[in-house]
Amino acid sequence: MRVACLILRITKRYSLKVMQVYKPTSAHPNEEVEEMYDDISRAMHSSKTHYTVFMGDFNAKLGTREGGELKLGKFGVGQRNRRGQQLADFMEKEGLFMMNSFFQKRPHRKWTWSSPDGSTKNEIDFIMTTRRQLFSDVSVIARVKTGSDHRMVRGTLNLNVKLERSRLMKSTLRPPRALIQNPETFQLELRNRFQCLED
Repeated sequence: MRVACLILRITKRYSLKVMQVYKPTSAHPNEEVEEMYDDISRAMHSSKTHYTVFMGDFNAKLGTREGGELKLGKFGVGQRNRRGQQLADFMEKEGLFMMNSFFQKRPHRKWTWSSPDGSTKNEIDFIMTTRRQLFSDVSVIARVKTGSDHRMVRGTLNLNVKLERSRLMKSTLRPPRALIQNPETFQLELRNRFQCLED
């Protein structure tokens, strides 16, 4: 397993963590894959950043969205396998959105890996993030030949620090709707907040 991490400083307040991962193949035991997810989780939480992007070769078929899954969009492809379910569980636990599945593409622009004889094509390379609005597009680059059985996946970032700051201010300053609808409860809550200043 290989994990590389890069932290980019966008402004004094905002930074972006980019993690590149290569997961063990199906030849490795499930225990080794679970240990890898634990290592990735530790790396994700080792330093706090405002944005996190997580990408790479996961050697897992995530397939289409199942049931009430919210971390996958409606444009996934293929059938999920056991490693794909492990990845789906990890995404749910860490709050990661699989961005490949949120953008509609033609079938020949979705697969990222081809078997040596070209008979099997799967989507096993993904881009994920903790903030769904961070990407305006994710697509497979078909024209670039890398000498690999994988195709490159490209994500287009949509960083708007001013909008993010505005959202953050609204979420921290705006009182909950229930308090606004009940003025007496709101006034009591306000008095309790300022009581510590008087003490």
